[in-house]
Amino acid sequence: MRPFQIVHIDHTELQIILRVPGSKRSLGRAWLSLAVDAESRAIVGFYLSFEPPSYRSCMMVLRDIVRRHGRMPEMIVLDNGKEFHSRAFHRVCALYGCSIRYRPSGQPRHGSVMERLFGTTQSQLINNLAGNTQVLRHARMATKSVMPENFVYWTLPALHGALDYYFENIYGKDPHPAHGDGPVEHLRTRLIETGERRMRMVGFDHRFMIETCPSPIDRDTRIVDIQRGVKINHIWYWNDALRAAGLKGKPIQVRVDPWDVRYVFVLIGRWWYRCVSKLVHLVRSYTEVELRCACEEMAVKHSIQKKDLSPERLAERLAVMDAGRFDPRLLDSQAEARLVYDQLGMASVWRPEEKDTDLEPAGLPCRSGSSAPALKQLNCVPNPSDIVIDMPCQSEPGDVQAFDDDYDLL
Repeated sequence: MRPFQIVHIDHTELQIILRVPGSKRSLGRAWLSLAVDAESRAIVGFYLSFEPPSYRSCMMVLRDIVRRHGRMPEMIVLDNGKEFHSRAFHRVCALYGCSIRYRPSGQPRHGSVMERLFGTTQSQLINNLAGNTQVLRHARMATKSVMPENFVYWTLPALHGALDYYFENIYGKDPHPAHGDGPVEHLRTRLIETGERRMRMVGFDHRFMIETCPSPIDRDTRIVDIQRGVKINHIWYWNDALRAAGLKGKPIQVRVDPWDVRYVFVLIGRWWYRCVSKLVHLVRSYTEVELRCACEEMAVKHSIQKKDLSPERLAERLAVMDAGRFDPRLLDSQAEARLVYDQLGMASVWRPEEKDTDLEPAGLPCRSGSSAPALKQLNCVPNPSDIVIDMPCQSEPGDVQAFDDDYDLL
């Protein structure tokens, strides 16, 4: 009945081969995750990467929706993929008042909105680009001279820009059979006619970025060691707030930054704090995928059990090895994704180019326990005695870093 009432999200593998910039070396096919508004049929967000659908794909689509429109949908319609049943995805949707509905299994007609759009994108855009794999539909009839590997031209950042332009200016402006208007213009018109519903607005800030970071794979909490901090993926993380809060031996909520394994975020009271890795200089260029790949390869090649992979031993291995040696395409594909999403502000929660003066050194409240609506109505700020104040320092791994929020729901 109105925009953002129902949004469909799904993934597809694009039929085009991408390459490394400056060479003809192939990186394989990319996966496209789309979010489509059911009322206007406009593309409200998308995510492009070399990784198969995972929790990161789901979180990045939600980040792109909020980055573009500053709001979350009321209902999300999904298929029964494993990535849509993750705890992290359900937690984020519950925090921001998003209900989830799964399509019936074995009834593809319920996903016709997404499947039709995937087909339109493939036929109108992808099949007209150099390096598309349309000829492989009849692979036995294709000769070596016409194989897609001989015509690889597009890179991931270039394809992301082409898709963005296509969804906004070509697909977004062509009349859609569902309502006869361009999806983008129809979305704007219907927002005015049905009401913007500003109580659904969400700020694309550090708090939202932390909330869309996943929990560790095994469980949501970690036990605090007041001498070493919290341990995640064989690495210890520390923040002085762990000692000051008297949390010895107690479990706390933890969020992992999948784009930068140097940092994790812990929930102390109602504030999020940034914990820094003890191996900050060794893992500064690793994503969560690269670190997991390195640990798995160490366990296989050197007969090391994962449970016996201590932080010290991991540091010794990482000092002389590089994740790109295990799979050269992994390093290139992660670098390509970083090039796109770092510029959009959708990758790491904490970016090295940010100065300490860009953020007030105060705790960032958890949304689930925040009293932001009441604070906005009363036009007041939190009690300063309730906020842990400390000057952040990027060069020291034991710094207390937290984020301030202006408590503006808009």
